[in-house]
Amino acid sequence: MVKKISEFMALVGIYIAAGRKGAVPIGIALFSSWRVVFLYLLIIELVQIPLFYFLLGPLAFRMVWVQRLKTKYQAQRTKIMHSKPFLTAKKYGGWGVFFIVAMPAFTGGVLGGVLLARLLGLRQRKSILAIIAGILTCNAGLVFGVVGIKWLLT
Repeated sequence: MVKKISEFMALVGIYIAAGRKGAVPIGIALFSSWRVVFLYLLIIELVQIPLFYFLLGPLAFRMVWVQRLKTKYQAQRTKIMHSKPFLTAKKYGGWGVFFIVAMPAFTGGVLGGVLLARLLGLRQRKSILAIIAGILTCNAGLVFGVVGIKWLLT
């Protein structure tokens, strides 16, 4: 049990330092089981959903420092709302959130999906389902891609 907890904490540290693109190959190299890496990454990213919803939720906007940030970045918000990627995501709604989360890029991930869902004004249930589907798709693609490359090289 202690070994599993230490493996999980090691993967959390790798995830924080290198993101999901770095955590998958390093995790597979360390643990040699893609199932363990997939499960750990799923747990790490599912924990982030309520955390980011709380940070970006109505309770957070009552905090003084969040109010200052909100007024400071109001100009950037209007710039984002008129950008082509945002308008495309708005056109697709929940599918746009899904694609943002499923994209293993710098703008993708749980935080990007929650931010986009908040900006689009999607219902929480619909956005959470899109985020979870994006997490599953991205992690499966990354894990199976790394396992496939590992299999080809051996």
